[in-house]
Amino acid sequence: MFATNTRFTTFAKALVVSVSCLATVNINSALAFTPTAYFLLQQLAQKRQSLNARDISAQFRTEIAGVDVPIEEYLYLKYPERMRLISQYDHGEVIYIEREGKRVMQTEQQVKKLTNAIDLTASLLVAAGKDIDQKAVRMLKALKAAGIDTSIVAYGHLDDTIAYVIGARPFETDKPQVWLNQDTLQLLKTIIIDKEKPKAVVEMRFLDYGSPTGGDFLPAVIEVYRDGKLVRRAELSSLAINRSLPETLFDLPRLR
Repeated sequence: MFATNTRFTTFAKALVVSVSCLATVNINSALAFTPTAYFLLQQLAQKRQSLNARDISAQFRTEIAGVDVPIEEYLYLKYPERMRLISQYDHGEVIYIEREGKRVMQTEQQVKKLTNAIDLTASLLVAAGKDIDQKAVRMLKALKAAGIDTSIVAYGHLDDTIAYVIGARPFETDKPQVWLNQDTLQLLKTIIIDKEKPKAVVEMRFLDYGSPTGGDFLPAVIEVYRDGKLVRRAELSSLAINRSLPETLFDLPRLR
């Protein structure tokens, strides 16, 4: 009897160890699986398409380093891949316009063509393309144009959120990259190298999705850092969806 119990106990312990090892292998295998950038961008395109927002109008109250009082900013996004941002300063308006990869900055004095894409908002939130695959291909192209190595995908943590990181390892903070929420695929962060003089690492953080104002359409807060210093913090104050924004709003002015 005692010999039988001993053999049974030994067998039971071995079984438990085997099951535990198998579970560990399965968990590690799941964590080891890393989707491609193309697959993640397909999921992001599907997420944005499911919102059924062909255009977005938003107002922000923005604090800017070196400016004494907050300014008002008006953001307009429209499919396919259009963006207009109006920043109202005391000395006049500064207008940023983007249309399918072409970008200009306009003031009362001049219109400047921008060759370095440091803001991927339009490229990722209202990407051009007739279907999910075309939009994903368009996003890949935009990321590569911004210097992001789309062959690299890793996992990172942003506060308590697990994220997919496209373009770098999470500790490589000086390399161009995009962070997407692992669960919701929401855009969390971008890091781009601004090649204009003075050269700088520009980080944009997209915070607090799901607010009463922004819902899943836009984050409640957008922060911009240059070389680690906070230079802009925009808080969403109002938002409207599908107001049939005219195409003329996104016409690129001629260079003077």
